[in-house]
Amino acid sequence: MKRINPNTGKLFKRGDKREDGFIFSHYSIKRLKADGFYTESWNSPKSQKNKDKSTKERLNRKAEAAKKNPGKQRLNPKTGKKFMLGDYVDGKYFLGYDNRYIKLNGYVREIWGNWDTYHRFKVKSIKVNAHYRANKKGYKSDLTIDYLVDIFPKDFLCPALGIKMEWGNREEIYSSPSLDRIIPSKGYKKGNVVWISTRANAIKQDATSEEVMKVAKWLNKQLKTL
Repeated sequence: MKRINPNTGKLFKRGDKREDGFIFSHYSIKRLKADGFYTESWNSPKSQKNKDKSTKERLNRKAEAAKKNPGKQRLNPKTGKKFMLGDYVDGKYFLGYDNRYIKLNGYVREIWGNWDTYHRFKVKSIKVNAHYRANKKGYKSDLTIDYLVDIFPKDFLCPALGIKMEWGNREEIYSSPSLDRIIPSKGYKKGNVVWISTRANAIKQDATSEEVMKVAKWLNKQLKTL
């Protein structure tokens, strides 16, 4: 079995820190301890820093090599075009081309994942955007991927409009999930964000609840005169 992180109640993930400062790397599933748990690999802060530096340098070298000798990107056999984020094939969702790795057949590596991986990938992109917006406004957002996944509606229904939310392309943008600040002035902070459809977010924009109600009342009044 894999030991659970007592601080989160979930499995340890890469980057989790212990009380002594050591950083979790991975479970060694080929090595089982006497208590029935897999052994765990932890790195000291110094060791982790060196590994991160080495990994960054290796990826940079691959990126430079890819610029000089770019590989081919496989096409989606169903469309005859390049795969798009979220394309579903053989039970997996397309996450992107990795141009840093070129296979022996000359094509670049592709990144695929199951539904949970795809869902977290999309949530992560919105979290990154929220942090970017917060930084531009001069404050730091405390939102994490785990937090945003936890507060995501389990039924995927927009709490404002009741429509089904789904990650999609530009044609389906209004039903796509979006992150809304309940009170805009409080920013992207835990307890002040909620998932609603892009359609609902477009209606609300940066308005307060009072302003939205005023617009709704005005619109109803106008409709009665028609």
